Amino acid sequence: FSLTPFLFIAFIPLLFIIDRQTSIKRSWAHAYLAFFIWTVGTMYWIGNTKIDFQGFVIIAIAWILIPLFQSLPFLVFAWAKKKVDQVYIWYLLPLIWVSYEYLHSSWQLAFTWLHLGFGLSPVPWFIQFYEYTGYLGGSLVIVLLNVMIFNAIKAYGSISFKRNLSMTTGVIAILILANLLLYPQPKKGSASIKAAIVQSNADPYEVLDKHSLKRQVGTLQRLLLPLKGKGVDLVVLSEGYLRTSPLAPLVLNNVDEQPAIKEIKKISKEINAPILVGFIGFKLFDSKAVAPSSALSTGDGRYFSAYNGAMLVAHDKATQMQMKNNLVPFMERIPYLDQLSFFEKFKLQLNQAKNSYEKDDEINVFEYKHLRIGTLICLDALFPGYSSHFINKKANIMAVIANDSWAGNTSGYLQNAQYASVVASSLRRDVVRCATTGKSMFVDKSGSKRKVTSWDEEVVIMDNMRLLEESTFYAYAKDWLGLLSAVVSGIF
Repeated sequence: FSLTPFLFIAFIPLLFIIDRQTSIKRSWAHAYLAFFIWTVGTMYWIGNTKIDFQGFVIIAIAWILIPLFQSLPFLVFAWAKKKVDQVYIWYLLPLIWVSYEYLHSSWQLAFTWLHLGFGLSPVPWFIQFYEYTGYLGGSLVIVLLNVMIFNAIKAYGSISFKRNLSMTTGVIAILILANLLLYPQPKKGSASIKAAIVQSNADPYEVLDKHSLKRQVGTLQRLLLPLKGKGVDLVVLSEGYLRTSPLAPLVLNNVDEQPAIKEIKKISKEINAPILVGFIGFKLFDSKAVAPSSALSTGDGRYFSAYNGAMLVAHDKATQMQMKNNLVPFMERIPYLDQLSFFEKFKLQLNQAKNSYEKDDEINVFEYKHLRIGTLICLDALFPGYSSHFINKKANIMAVIANDSWAGNTSGYLQNAQYASVVASSLRRDVVRCATTGKSMFVDKSGSKRKVTSWDEEVVIMDNMRLLEESTFYAYAKDWLGLLSAVVSGIF
């Protein structure tokens, strides 16, 4: 059961409290409490991971910081309302909120999971306007309707009630009409491919040893060789499917010379299709001077860094790689690592590398024959402005790969799966989403999902996907709505 409809009224009790409060501090305290309840209620699942005491400390800090950031727009609004106690001041709140989401997504502590616009993704027909505004448009609409309904309730019994009610009804009608008009119609003549999703159902907590990579390739053979002769054009596997540790690493330098990659190339030749697969691998650097800030010493004068990435392996082409560039703060990378490198001394045991992952901020579109694949690795998909760079580099299909089984069969992986619709509707691309153990699916450019897999299921699914070329206003202008909101709020 989706709670999405409640987004349009959920702020109203808090708005009544702030309306009656004369103390800015008390207004902020109520906002913080509301967002603390919301954060723990929606993200309780991060406490279901198998981590040690250090991990729980970081999770507790996250549950404190996330509502703190969310409450800041209401702190600013409470201050503004005290300066200008007029009805129209309430319509500044949606702009302040969108400014917060835009600014919050732009620093290294960014964790956009609970940004409001993503909450509309379970209702894809209602997010068609995202091709112009991105998810920030959804955030604006959610807060705006809360404010309008609040003002209508507040005006009940007065001469302004009908005006407020008419305005609210009008905005809802315009939104519905706009989404119906923008809903994409099927186009004849679009090129298409046959894609296969391999949901491996691997154990994310498997203890790695020197034989792990060989076992992973063996499973790959078992799952993929039955695809021979079925006309598959692309195979997609989940984030971190090839996962290694520093003791038995997948070395990314000259990756095509690695035995595991040579074996995958043989599989690619057998099924006559490229294989997109996620990995945890390591790069070697000859000296500290050329190594990134996350690098550790190998003990022989060289240094190594860990990467969470994806590669396209084909038997007749050099392997292409894309790194995950939006890393989960603390879980995958210490924010502002250059300034806060002392955190690494605690040896946080929160990921496969036992250390901060590195990123390279590169946008690489995988090319194979007529395919141009933009690849988003888990949290990357929650930064649509980042995703739009792949469209500007002519990607004609999007892949989202995730390993969101760490928290078990909770609502976390379900939330993550829904967000693929935002990528599809914002960029107007068909999306293939592969998760480790559910939910994997195909998503068309309207955001509609099909062939959705279940939790705890090893399965291979296939479907046709269109290769699309047109761009969207959002892909061109990116988060223009956030920038505009920040400027207008700042001027006010």
